Amino acid sequence: MFAYTGDGRLRLGSNMKGWLFTILRDVWLNQLRKWRNGPQMVEIEVGDGAANGLVEPSKDSHDLYVSKMEKEQVRAAIQQLSLDFREIILLREYEELSYQEIASVLDCPVGTVMSRLGRARKASHTACSNIEGIRFVVMRGTK
Repeated sequence: MFAYTGDGRLRLGSNMKGWLFTILRDVWLNQLRKWRNGPQMVEIEVGDGAANGLVEPSKDSHDLYVSKMEKEQVRAAIQQLSLDFREIILLREYEELSYQEIASVLDCPVGTVMSRLGRARKASHTACSNIEGIRFVVMRGTK
């Protein structure tokens, strides 16, 4: 809805993906502020969710368990990062935005993106290094 009402501000030739991510980020920050100031709700999971996921036939149950545990441990390590670091890691590694697109979304210089991303990767590497069995690969110079 926000994108539709603000489409008059989108200039021809501008980055549509970055513009939409900026809107999503602003909406998310507003929801986060509302959540922090509002009553705390507890989410109850029914079952372990194993029936909801698709199982790859080539993996045995042990491999699936280890993979699930690694994902949870990496997710926990990312949650320990500061908001700035968490945000930049998610935009780069999960949303696969380029440095320029991240700079546009966060409204900061590309050099700041590169610096924050380097520090965020180092912090997440440190958090993951204490987790047995996790090999955390730091990617350098990817744009």
